[in-house]
Amino acid sequence: LDTAWIAKKERELLERADVVFAASRFLERKLKEVERVQTVKKVKKDISEPESAHGSESVLNPESCITDHDARVFYMPHGVEHAKFARALKKDFAQSRPCTSAEARCRVDAVRGEKIATSFPLSDLSASAREISSPVVGFYGNIHPWIDFNLLEELVKKKSEWNFQMIGQVYCDVSRFDKYDNIQFIGRREHDDLPNYCRSFHVAIIPYDIDNPRMKSVNPVKTKELLSSGVPVVGVDIEELRNFGDDVLTPGRLTTRRTSHRKDGEDEKKNNSLPTDEHRYTQIKEELVNGWIESMENQISRTDRKEISERMKDYDWPIVVKRIRDIVEKKDSTTDHATVVEQSTLRGT
Repeated sequence: LDTAWIAKKERELLERADVVFAASRFLERKLKEVERVQTVKKVKKDISEPESAHGSESVLNPESCITDHDARVFYMPHGVEHAKFARALKKDFAQSRPCTSAEARCRVDAVRGEKIATSFPLSDLSASAREISSPVVGFYGNIHPWIDFNLLEELVKKKSEWNFQMIGQVYCDVSRFDKYDNIQFIGRREHDDLPNYCRSFHVAIIPYDIDNPRMKSVNPVKTKELLSSGVPVVGVDIEELRNFGDDVLTPGRLTTRRTSHRKDGEDEKKNNSLPTDEHRYTQIKEELVNGWIESMENQISRTDRKEISERMKDYDWPIVVKRIRDIVEKKDSTTDHATVVEQSTLRGT
């Protein structure tokens, strides 16, 4: 991607837009800074004109002219089709709608101690998962390199009795997992079928690579969908996953960079020949993996799936759309008023 071109187009779009909604806090901060620079530039231009309405204070400090009415950037995380995913909590859910993938079947979930109807082929699940003698760990989304496959492999190795189900189109090499019997990449599935799969998850994971630059701004849509299905989540420690309390646990991070033995103040580049602290790195990695496993075990043991889902009702799309509409309408009325004031000033009235 041409990041310079994208940044230029973002600035141009922000100049033309009356309202901008940011889906993550990182994007909000980024766009607000662009907005601030643009506003200050505009104020400086205005106060340089002979008949400027701005006072002498503005000349000394253009930012003093910026008010809440100037704000155009608003934090607005995405919503969720709550009712659609909450259907996963119904014991007869798969039998209450046409089965698009296969004839509905019933299996007994030994972990939760109840019958579960599924409308996806049991062949989608590995042999051990079909026996339902242990928890199912679920993930759905496109399988890209920004998934932390090192972390995922450690989890798969350490918890061989768990069944990891990876749903999504694969866009990278995952052959390293061929030797494991407890993980399966089952490919892309229709969005309407995802609640069926969520029904079988005991815990969901979002194991993104924290060192990937896109993680700064990402806000996974799947998070609210999984929670609406009553599935507790364990995810990488990114900003947008820290807002859901115990429903989404984020057990820390591990940078892929090793630390070198260098004295304080020494240039890292001058010490590339020094040995890396592999022992410390291995220790930190072990702590991280164990943290993930402990968090997953805590989520698996939960029995409040209905309550988890209920907490997502405030993010239902109709509610989110109303919030967006209220901001736009308020901004629209403010803009109209500002236009009238400006026209009156120009006429000298």
